[in-house]
Amino acid sequence: MKNFSLGILALFTFCFIGCNNQSSTTNSLPWEVSTPKEVGIEEAVIDSIDHDIKNGDYGLVDHFLLIRNGKIAVDHHYKQDYTKISLEYDTANHQYNYDHPDWHPYYNYTDLHSLQSVSKTVTSILIGIARDEGFPINLDSAILPLFKEYNIDMNDKLKMSITLRDMLTMQSGISW
Repeated sequence: MKNFSLGILALFTFCFIGCNNQSSTTNSLPWEVSTPKEVGIEEAVIDSIDHDIKNGDYGLVDHFLLIRNGKIAVDHHYKQDYTKISLEYDTANHQYNYDHPDWHPYYNYTDLHSLQSVSKTVTSILIGIARDEGFPINLDSAILPLFKEYNIDMNDKLKMSITLRDMLTMQSGISW
């Protein structure tokens, strides 16, 4: 179970990293650098995850960052040839085709990544933590009243019925 939990943590970090435009060659993070062993993680587990990433078992991973006890325990970067990779999947040049190098920011030699559903996952985790901490969050409350400053038709009954739960489970009915 310990290895499974560490694996889940590692997979979460895969999704969460690469969202800034900082150079990845220097430690611009506010954490002290350490080793897995120094923060109580078996190095064999990290080596196994690293091997699986290099083997492609988790898809195209660019960066594996693991922070424990306020220290960077793992900070591995992986090079991918996205121009070559995109040729296999590219079917159209439009903004929702994240396999096209013109639209996927990482293909343009930045550390930016398209987040897609990762934002929903992180938001769900934060809402769960807030609920555990006692914040009164009603998942069945309407979501649009939270966005009064935006120009949204508040008379649209279908949109007004969308709840926080609907948004977190991608069941809002909104066609993107």
